[in-house]
Formats: sequence, C-alpha cells, structure tokens
Amino acid sequence: MIGIRRTYRLPTGAVAVCDRELQRVWVPLYTRFGGRCVGRWLSRNRGEVVEWWQYPDDETWRQGEWRALRRFMEERKQTRAEWLREKGMQLRHESLTPLRGGVPRHIISVFGVVTNDQGELLLVRTFWRGETWEPPGGQVEEGEALDVAVKREIREETGLEVEVAGVSGVYQNLEVGNVAIGFRARVISGQPSPSPETQEVAFFPPGEWEGKVRWDRFRLRLKEGLEREPFSWSEPVGKILVNK
Repeated sequence: MIGIRRTYRLPTGAVAVCDRELQRVWVPLYTRFGGRCVGRWLSRNRGEVVEWWQYPDDETWRQGEWRALRRFMEERKQTRAEWLREKGMQLRHESLTPLRGGVPRHIISVFGVVTNDQGELLLVRTFWRGETWEPPGGQVEEGEALDVAVKREIREETGLEVEVAGVSGVYQNLEVGNVAIGFRARVISGQPSPSPETQEVAFFPPGEWEGKVRWDRFRLRLKEGLEREPFSWSEPVGKILVNK
C-alpha cells in the first residue's frame, strides 16, 4: 500500500470555487482509475487543499495517474497543467510509504459471484484493470453491513439488483492489506449497463467466462464461489475458508 498526498495551492479568496471544481473533476477521475481518497483537508490559512490518496502499489498509482490524465485530455481537450493555470492553482505530489509498527490499517472489500436465470456469470471490466474481466465489487464503507455493501457495489457497477444467498469465501491479500469477502448472488431485476467505474458489463455462460478472467486470483475466487455451498455471513468465523 502506498500513499499519495496531493496539495493544491489556491488563489486568494477562491476556496469554495476551487474545491467544488476539484471534487467535480479530479476526485471522480482518480477514484475511477484505482485510487481511494482517505481524506481532504483545508489548511489553516485557507490557501491549500490537501488530499491523501491510497493505492495498492506503485504500479497501480502510476498507471491510474496516466489513465486519468489521458481521459481528462480526451474529454477536455487540455492538459491538467493547462487546467490548473486556468483556475489559478498549483499542484504538488508526494509519494508516502507506510512505516512498520504504525496503526494497522486494512481494507475490507466485497465481491459478487452473480448468476442469472440462465446460469450465466456476471463479470465487469474496469477502467484501471482493463486487461481482465472480474467479479463486480468494491470497498465496504464505514458502518455498512457486508450484504448491503455487496448489493450496493453490484448496483453501482452494473445497474443490476441482486438477491444474496450467502458467503462463498473469504480471501486475504497480505501484500496490499486487503480482506475480500465473496457473496453468492442472483440477479432479480435491472439491465446490465456500464458505469463510471466499469467500461463493460456482461454475462458469460459456463465454459466461456474462464477465458475472459486473466487474473488467477479472480478466476480462483469465481470458481470456488460457483462450486461451494454458500453460508450465512453472520455464522461463526470458524466455518469460513480463507485463501490468499
């Protein structure tokens, strides 16, 4: 896990306008391409907005940054530097590496092993991992129940409403401090449609989806999710199978 601190120096008396523009333009773009905004702060002299972003690793940050800038240029026909000059702002980046022995921080995420009435598997292709198809999912928000989180993530990424049958597995990625909980679910309404986070959404029949999923860990989680009998997410932890 790495941290990126983005510090925007603002023109005098333009806090509200500049902050609104940053939230409207850049926060969604960085989020879309793999970043997670941990917090945003205004300096005491009201001259700077400081954002702290987290990325799983350096490569994800570099690729996400490049893709965000490319998408911005395609949509706005100007560079980020030109946009900042136009708004009277300046930007400074700092890369932060967590120290050992600090306060433990873990990301809890959920994903869905989702099928329709025809037994086809629901997969998405995101903007920041465009080389592979994968199950829909994302981070659990603070105070959010796990089953509520997976329904929300599936809805946001695919436009579909699902009914959750239970947990299909729990997986830990020690490299990025992530615990991912899989849920078996079926579609109950809606039409598959892309979102700001997903460029493609589709169902694939048995025997075809395996070739679409290029990442081994996604393929394993989906395969086990389809083969295992799901169990209630509130059952004792001892019944949960944990894999990397």
